Amino acid sequence: MSARSQLSELKKGWVAWVILVFLIIGGVMLGLLYQVSQHTAKIETLITVHERKPQEKGLALEQLVRQLGYGGFIHHFKNHVLRRDPAKAFLVAQRLKEVDQAINKLSQLDLNGGEREALTTVMRTVAQYRAAFQRARAMIDEGYLVTEIDAAVKVDDGPALEALGYLERSWVTSRSQAAEFYSEYQAEANILLWLQIAIFMLFFLGTLVAIYVIGRFLRQAGERATRLSQIMDNAVDGIITIDAEGSIQSFNGAAESLFGYEAFETLGKNVKMLMPEPFAGRHDGYLKNYLTGGTAQIIGVGREVIGLRKDGSTFPMDLSVSEATVEGRKIFTGITRDLSLQKRATAQFRLSHQVIDASPDPIAVISADHRVVQVNNAFSSLFNVVNAPKRDLFLPEVMGQDLYEASIKKEIDRCFNGEEIYSELEIVAQNGQDHHYTVRYLPLQDESGDVLQVVYVAQDVTELKSSEEALRRTLTRFDLATQSGGIGVWDWDIIANHLDWDDEMYRIYGQQRPENEEPYETWEKALHPDDLEMAKADINAALAGECNFQSEFRIVRPDGEVRVIVASGVLVRDTEGNPANMSGVNIDITEKKMQEQEINRAREAAEQANRAKSDFLSSMSHELRTPLNAILGFAQLLSTSKKNPLNDRQKGQAKQIIKGGEYLLTLINEVLDLAKIEAGKLTMSLEPVHTDSFMYDCLSFTQTLAAKRQIRIHDRSEGGDHVIWADHTRVKQAVLNLLSNAVKYNKEGGTIWVDVGAISPGLLRIKVTDTGPGIAVEKQTDMFRPFNRLGAETTDVEGTGIGLVLTKKLVEEMGGRIGFESTIGEGCAFWIDLPIAAGELPKHPCMPHIPEGLPTEICPKGRVVLYVEDNPANLEFMEDFMADLPDYSLISTHTAELGLAMAEEQLPDVIILDVNLPGMDGTEAVRHLKRSKKTAHIPVLALSADAMPSSIRNGKEAGFDEYLTKPVDINVLYTLLNKVTKELA
Repeated sequence: MSARSQLSELKKGWVAWVILVFLIIGGVMLGLLYQVSQHTAKIETLITVHERKPQEKGLALEQLVRQLGYGGFIHHFKNHVLRRDPAKAFLVAQRLKEVDQAINKLSQLDLNGGEREALTTVMRTVAQYRAAFQRARAMIDEGYLVTEIDAAVKVDDGPALEALGYLERSWVTSRSQAAEFYSEYQAEANILLWLQIAIFMLFFLGTLVAIYVIGRFLRQAGERATRLSQIMDNAVDGIITIDAEGSIQSFNGAAESLFGYEAFETLGKNVKMLMPEPFAGRHDGYLKNYLTGGTAQIIGVGREVIGLRKDGSTFPMDLSVSEATVEGRKIFTGITRDLSLQKRATAQFRLSHQVIDASPDPIAVISADHRVVQVNNAFSSLFNVVNAPKRDLFLPEVMGQDLYEASIKKEIDRCFNGEEIYSELEIVAQNGQDHHYTVRYLPLQDESGDVLQVVYVAQDVTELKSSEEALRRTLTRFDLATQSGGIGVWDWDIIANHLDWDDEMYRIYGQQRPENEEPYETWEKALHPDDLEMAKADINAALAGECNFQSEFRIVRPDGEVRVIVASGVLVRDTEGNPANMSGVNIDITEKKMQEQEINRAREAAEQANRAKSDFLSSMSHELRTPLNAILGFAQLLSTSKKNPLNDRQKGQAKQIIKGGEYLLTLINEVLDLAKIEAGKLTMSLEPVHTDSFMYDCLSFTQTLAAKRQIRIHDRSEGGDHVIWADHTRVKQAVLNLLSNAVKYNKEGGTIWVDVGAISPGLLRIKVTDTGPGIAVEKQTDMFRPFNRLGAETTDVEGTGIGLVLTKKLVEEMGGRIGFESTIGEGCAFWIDLPIAAGELPKHPCMPHIPEGLPTEICPKGRVVLYVEDNPANLEFMEDFMADLPDYSLISTHTAELGLAMAEEQLPDVIILDVNLPGMDGTEAVRHLKRSKKTAHIPVLALSADAMPSSIRNGKEAGFDEYLTKPVDINVLYTLLNKVTKELA
């Protein structure tokens, strides 16, 4: 219910009583009525004044806070500084004028002494911001960095915050007093209404004058009620009245804006609808507790609470509640104000302080008497200052007397004269290290231009100084490097079409720096005529973006000397992708070219010599293997002959022949393998290999040799099978060599230990340890030299002296390494390390072991073998060999041409061809055999002294089913014959 409604109800209820009393007291009451009317007017005047003052003060204060806070002057000023946007300056100046208007409006109000002093503090801070704004505009125009501008325009707005807080608290107090005055007026107004009604009734019944006075009084009372209602409705703060049950009785326009409700939506409803939980649920209990004699928590006190809007959002607000009794009923009036803007403004001020304090640059505010007024954390850390604003330290105490007197004192004095000073300073930090700083001294001026304080801003440039010095040293070294390395540096500004050469470029071209000639002309004249177009084409290709500039060309110096130059450059393009600049170097590679020519000639000579060596080795291999085939073949036939068996003495002699032949064959094979490795022609088939696939054969073979000398072999392999990356044949060859050496050079009845295990996640070690005599330290350096047996040649131990050399080269070709250790009298330990293959492979069965004697299985009867051989000894060997095989018959000839004719006519079951035959060779002969329909099905075996890998590969490609090398092992030959004839069956 509004004040106007309440007043109207009172007048209607008591008008009859006023007339009756007026008739009784008559004319006497006319004077009394006049006196009462005058007293009422005075009270209304006081009410109006008490209501208007807080209202006007609140409006002015709210306007000032709004113009200073978020969206106001300081907000736009900070954006102006951070964005360095000159266009924002006009908006900042406009906001500053609005701040001045708000301050002027507030200063014209009836303020007490404390409020005047607080307003003066705010005006002083605004003046500092005005000066800072002018400096910021100037610095933005001059292109300063944001951090520099921000540091230069720092303003201590702490006192202003406290002053605004004081003004707000003072306004809240006056507003609370106005509310109490309004409540008190309600009771007195009721009494006056009663009295006025009585007087009006007396005057109405008594005389026309009384009627006139009463009418005039009622009209004036209505106007006062209207004014009071307008004051409430137009008040900046929300005004809400409730009864003792908490029901809303009135709800002014400011409250509607504040909470989002229309007045009719709230009247008669509980006020807790304006409160969020848990406060809404507790309100009725608070009110009941107070009415029954409890303690007031808000009434007559005022505090910050949370309000709930119609849309469900909450906001902070200040609430002051006063209590009054009207017609015996308690009425509570609450005045509310939204604190959101104030909260945001306070947060903005605090954020400004935090930004300054978070700056890594030391910042301090210095007074006119050279005392530290305020510092940030970086300054405190640098000079070990604690709570400087409270201690108000003298600068020499902070920075040291020597540093202060040397540079800082005079710079600050100059700054107080209005200058903005830049200087450099060297400070010894707390850790004892020298730091270089650039220092700015910024004067803080008031509106009249007087310097109030100086802002000290330092920036640590120690790393920059160090970088500059490092760059200087690097450039010096670069110049020295280019000069000593004969590297000329050039730079081409493509847009300006200007080429610049350094001194080394002119030295390379054999010229002095000309005065009136562009380097491009010098370059073009020096180019060899045959290379000019090519060099220009390379430049154009780089400009077109096809590649980086890279060119090799010849130049002709003024003395006629021709030099070879390699030029390279890096192209830089502009934002539109067009060539803008190219920088590069020229290097004289004439000597290098001459050396390359010499190297190429030497390489060609070496390759020719190597080819000659390979041809020689191939020829020697053939020439040696051919007689060895006869020697070993006949020796084996003698030792295994069943028709004419040898006695024991003869068997021993045949055994020595076989042993010597095998030794000579081993020597030939090792020399050939070593030659292949050195020539880079040894082929490797690197693949994942299971150690079980070769270790079993190696140990089995070595066990037979070791048993003859009573040597025990202990296999200490750990972890079972492993998978390594190697060539199966070559790794088996290497391991056999180590095991054979351990047997040969061990003592009788000695021991051999074999260890296989990983020594790292990617490396497997195979180690062979013996109990031999060991190797002297002075001989260990010659361990891997070819044909050097380290004194073993004087013993009865057979060897070539190249086995370990070959093993080392084979292991290294497989990406591994070999090593050893030895102690005299204790033995040796040799090992090879090979890379472990990733992943797992299916296990393969061990290689089959070839029996020592001839197989006993009989092949199908009546098999005919055609043997084509031009060497009589080899032919005689084959005839004797076949003579011991009753199920085979041999036919032979000595040329390929006759062999083809016999094959067509006889159709043998197997054909054995020598490769190196007079006339048509064996390779061409096998092609004829495989092309003929009559002979294409016959297995053809090659038996040749040419054991070169390329010859074997070519033979199989030509059509040989198998390729045997001389001297042939009769066990292998018999097994192969048996195999192919069984397949025919």
